[in-house]
Amino acid sequence: MGLAFPYGLRRPCFPIGCALPHTRQLSRRSAPDDPVWFLLADAHIGVKTMPRLDTFFSKHFFPEFDAQLPSHVLFLGDTFNIRGATDPTHHRFFTDILLKITAAQWAPQVHLLVGNQ
Repeated sequence: MGLAFPYGLRRPCFPIGCALPHTRQLSRRSAPDDPVWFLLADAHIGVKTMPRLDTFFSKHFFPEFDAQLPSHVLFLGDTFNIRGATDPTHHRFFTDILLKITAAQWAPQVHLLVGNQ
């Protein structure tokens, strides 16, 4: 399955959190200390996106998170959908996600790129 790109380019497109290697199988760490990364970008947390994001995190992200036991979670910026202002509701939503990630028994490291990439 491919995703259309400008100029007729085609590249494979896989869901975040479960991109498949060439074997088409999700693989556990080959050694206990091999890192497993979960990447999240452009969440754009805002009034209109919070219901969709709540569904994404509860039905997709956290079940895969619990199954794959990532050692690192990287947020690649554009976390909020507001420029030049803050909304405590949006920050609480994001804080709840971070607290759930950092409460995991295997203690994954969380990395945040702040701002717009």
